[in-house]
Amino acid sequence: MNLLNQKYSKEVSDIIKSSAQYPSLTKAEDGTMYVCYQEYKDGHDCIVAGVLNQEKDTFSEVERISGEGEALKPVCVSSGNQIWYAWGECRNQVWGIYYRSYENGVYGEIHCAEEGEALFYPCLYAKDGIVYLLWNRQSSNAGEIVLSTIDEEGIHDVQVVSTSKETYRPSICITEDHTIYVAYDSFNGTTYDVIVRACKDQVWTEEKVVNTSKTAWATQPLLASLKDKALVCWYDFNHGSDFSYHSAVVFEKDGKANVEESCCFARGIDWYEDIAISSNAKGEVAFSYSWGKTKLHARHYDYENKWSDPVVFTYDENSFASNQRVLIDEDGTIHLAWQYGNQNGHKPIRNAKVVYTWLNKDEYDSYVDLEAEKVSDPFTRPIEANKTLDRIDDEEVKTWIKKNGYAGKFPVYGDIHGQSGMSDGVGEIDQYFNSAKVWGKLDFTALTDHDCYPDWLSQSEWEWIRTTSQLFNVENKMATLLAYEWTPNEYRYDFGHKNIYYKGFEGEIYRSGDEGGMTPDRLFESIKQYKAMAFPHHPAASWKLVSAATDWAFHDEEVQRMVEIFSRHAPFEYYGNYSKYTKNNMQIERCSVQDALEKGYHLGFTAGSDSHQMEHGVEGGITISFVDKLNNENIWDNLYDRFMYGTSGAGILVSFKCDGKEMGQIVEKPVHNSVDFTVSVLGTDKLKVEVLCNNKVIEEKVSDGRECDFTFTKEVNENEDFYYVRVTQEDEHQAWSSPIWVKGN
Repeated sequence: MNLLNQKYSKEVSDIIKSSAQYPSLTKAEDGTMYVCYQEYKDGHDCIVAGVLNQEKDTFSEVERISGEGEALKPVCVSSGNQIWYAWGECRNQVWGIYYRSYENGVYGEIHCAEEGEALFYPCLYAKDGIVYLLWNRQSSNAGEIVLSTIDEEGIHDVQVVSTSKETYRPSICITEDHTIYVAYDSFNGTTYDVIVRACKDQVWTEEKVVNTSKTAWATQPLLASLKDKALVCWYDFNHGSDFSYHSAVVFEKDGKANVEESCCFARGIDWYEDIAISSNAKGEVAFSYSWGKTKLHARHYDYENKWSDPVVFTYDENSFASNQRVLIDEDGTIHLAWQYGNQNGHKPIRNAKVVYTWLNKDEYDSYVDLEAEKVSDPFTRPIEANKTLDRIDDEEVKTWIKKNGYAGKFPVYGDIHGQSGMSDGVGEIDQYFNSAKVWGKLDFTALTDHDCYPDWLSQSEWEWIRTTSQLFNVENKMATLLAYEWTPNEYRYDFGHKNIYYKGFEGEIYRSGDEGGMTPDRLFESIKQYKAMAFPHHPAASWKLVSAATDWAFHDEEVQRMVEIFSRHAPFEYYGNYSKYTKNNMQIERCSVQDALEKGYHLGFTAGSDSHQMEHGVEGGITISFVDKLNNENIWDNLYDRFMYGTSGAGILVSFKCDGKEMGQIVEKPVHNSVDFTVSVLGTDKLKVEVLCNNKVIEEKVSDGRECDFTFTKEVNENEDFYYVRVTQEDEHQAWSSPIWVKGN
């Protein structure tokens, strides 16, 4: 723990008893500090609130303040000595925005602002005795920002303040001349913009785009009052793993929102972008932002001196820091409530806890750290190879489809493995799905946030993922799968990671610490009731200190239908495999895909990114199949039937059949009879096609063009043989068909 935290930190929650996330804090007029957070315990989420006594080092008057549903992301604000709390809550897959007050030791009744399919991101603000509540109302590929006022009588003056089609994450502030500023981010079909509107004398300006980059995705704008103007801060990111933090001054003039003093004050390559903002009556601003997965930085801002240098407010490299809230006093003291995770989330205590850290203004310069923003995690740096994401011309595709007997079908491209900022990635979950469409040019995808990294994926977070996945699942536009990444404790077990995929959107989560998900065999039995599947990925990977490889002693034919043969980490077809399109991480012997096939396992092949920085479909591999209609059911069925194959990212078309049966099938025929194989490949470069039987190459064809078609015949043996196709192009892109198994009867 660094010197600042040794002197000025307090642990608010008990990491042993429960997992505490998403803290918020506010200070009443009498100087009392209030903190609330989301508590995950015994499989459920609620909101906990209490009084923080800094002098006596206590957190007292602690109560559960939410309802019986699964509560998510609380916020709080003071209006005089009255405290207001708001949060999202899911009850029977219906979302609501709820709020209540606290004063003189008494909580008011719980009010519901709205119930609906998808309501998120509550935001509270108080000015001159009026309390404002905003939230985000979502629907399929659409979203709007709702503004209201609240009091003990209920909700008033409800209005939609956004005009763009798809908006998220609202923020608000009010300046001394009573001008209301509202900010939110908006997906415009290509990028995310930060948008500001101002309201003066009950007249709203048009939307004003604040960010200037045409390629980076700008998100999560936060507003703070500068007395007569407003400061908006946000972060943006590219799929090249780089991010930056920005600010701009906005003001209303002649009925328009204006922007000046745009500034990028920090830039790097890393992951985990969390931000928070606060201002005092003097117009001084405190802004906190994450730097990598272990540090939360803070800077202060004022008109005269602009941005200060940063101070690191969190522990050391052994901690995980995220989801902070910041407050700046009238005397300039900065207060930070933040979420602590125990190292990488795999240590014995996998809960999170809330920590409170503060720093007086006159000591700020003593803790400035000019070196902290010069570092980045090597894991997050992009793969250096110049990689194209080629797709084949539509007319060529149609001809090839007809030639191979897929009339009425078409190829679909997907990546079903990646994380968001919900666990250990960059960006918001809606951005994950939009990125799949824009950057990856994907037809289907799945968000597979970790069940325990850096802490438990809570029940309300799971409901949030379920809802968002369903919103983006639009027939013939994009197919999504409800999914998560089962991540056992790598310091204790060598089970390996598995992605869990549900058909439809009704599945429940079985975490690696739950009774039903503690070991692979328990996991398999638990998910069968939902007809779910579990796919091992990076099956031979090693993280040097610990193994991430799959223990192939655990297998269940009913659920473990596929294996990820290629990702941004490495190609895992066989031990020691190499590709310039991966990071070529260390591998462990006897854990590869070929090792699993030798055991007699019937496993088809997927390829993916294991995206952590919205690079799904861009870095790593993709999975391809053929469907007559793009929807959740067809994608899931093809995965279950192993009628899928993986590539290193290029849109290589592969058909592999045995006696007319597709890849992924088991062909049974009398011993000594013959079976006929057909292979057809349409690539994006000159190519070599190999057929492997029982992991040995038995056929090899080299083409001077992009097409390769051939047939061959094999005798049926008494033992089961497995065959698959490996394609290697001149540009070093590869593809692997799912196997076909031939068994004598």
